[in-house]
Amino acid sequence: MIQPLNVELATRIGIRSALVAQCLWDLLQNRCPCQTEVFDGRRWLRMGQATLSTYMPYLSRHTAGTELRKLKSLGIIRARKMSDCRFDHTYWYCFTEYGTDLMQSTEMVNDEE
Repeated sequence: MIQPLNVELATRIGIRSALVAQCLWDLLQNRCPCQTEVFDGRRWLRMGQATLSTYMPYLSRHTAGTELRKLKSLGIIRARKMSDCRFDHTYWYCFTEYGTDLMQSTEMVNDEE
């Protein structure tokens, strides 16, 4: 998966966070094959830290987890466990309204250049 750097987004939230946010955004927009479902009127993505580091091999599992927590604390994404299986601790992620607006506004800036 080729992932260009969204410079506008990177200046707002940092380079690694912007790369992770763009990767999640692309996956949620069905630009790459992955498991997504619609719950509560939002599209959610099932993504473990190991899976994210597979899509982004330059990030360790620890760094991937740190960046996901950072995006959550910034209010860009939401995370929750949705499995009925008590052994499945994989989180599902979706973008908040703020996160969606941020991704769309920075995407338009990059398309204009």
